[in-house]
Amino acid sequence: MAGSEIRLLVTAPYALDEASSALFRELGAYDIQIEFALPASAQGCEGLAVVAPGTLWARLKGLSDRIAKFKPTHIYVHSPPGTAITNQAALSASKARVFASCLGITPPLQERWREKALLAVSRKALSGVFTDTRADTEHMQRLGFTATQLPLAYDAERFFVQAESQRTRTRDLLRISSPVLAYVGAVTPDHGVHILIAALSQLKEQDWTLLLPNFPAKDRYGHRLMAQIAKHGLREKVVYFDPKSEELADHMNAADLIVAPSLTSAPMHSARLLRAAMGCGRVVIASETPSNAEALGGFGHLVVPADPDALAARLSTLLKQGQNLDLPAARWAKRSCTFAHQAAALFTALPTQAMQKPAKETQETHHVA
Repeated sequence: MAGSEIRLLVTAPYALDEASSALFRELGAYDIQIEFALPASAQGCEGLAVVAPGTLWARLKGLSDRIAKFKPTHIYVHSPPGTAITNQAALSASKARVFASCLGITPPLQERWREKALLAVSRKALSGVFTDTRADTEHMQRLGFTATQLPLAYDAERFFVQAESQRTRTRDLLRISSPVLAYVGAVTPDHGVHILIAALSQLKEQDWTLLLPNFPAKDRYGHRLMAQIAKHGLREKVVYFDPKSEELADHMNAADLIVAPSLTSAPMHSARLLRAAMGCGRVVIASETPSNAEALGGFGHLVVPADPDALAARLSTLLKQGQNLDLPAARWAKRSCTFAHQAAALFTALPTQAMQKPAKETQETHHVA
């Protein structure tokens, strides 16, 4: 099927996130017709807001009406298998090939009977699932789906090596002059911020500043972190920043080392932040989890998860070396991990996906470079 023959309908239960918006901006450069079916409340989304807010039934009926009118050849649902919108798209699709997405989305589990029932419908109705990590690909395959793994992408137009003058300006605004260790992810237990603080408590005599996103000090984990920082006498070494997405690239570039101390249970989509940090040319230290190792692609430094001593030792060595720039990693990320690469892989995958779903025991995994 030629590109001009593809009529792609993109739908989601909510507004598209930044990553998905960037993906479809890049895909728009190809010779295909793209239409969007998004909630009317999805402000700022490109495309058509055609599904009115209201009851779930009203939203699903709006999606079915749009499918009937547009007559797509392919439907991309930015939602994992086993959700109401994914199943509605698949059951309303007539001859269209329908694909669910786990790009940046936590994949489904089979823990309750309702989840099992919804996944059973998806298995029969979907042509496949798009993923961007090996772990998600294997998980989808275990659930009986045909999985196509796209490159794990970051926005190279935002995350790049900034000029030293811009980096200095950001550090001046933050009132930082010492070497900067930055954590830029979600502040939750499975991301291991407490492990990072425990490691840094062993390095109090070295010159460094920890850059952390603001977090609610009154919730249980936030209270625990504040108490841990105070207990180890680190208050004067911690600087907080507003984690607005438009400023994240500046804060990454302001850092010397970016640390991702996630536990083995950390969400897979956090690996995209590692790619962005690499794009900024920063030296990355991450827990040796499968998703982190895959995201780093052989660059950066991996340490044993949940081991403050191992993390402290690696950080101490890197601080003494004064290493703060990894240009080979930045070049590799820009060469192979941008949304342009992900869009090219998606374009390649769309017309080649089989219409018929293979039997569960012969499910396939496709890798698109």
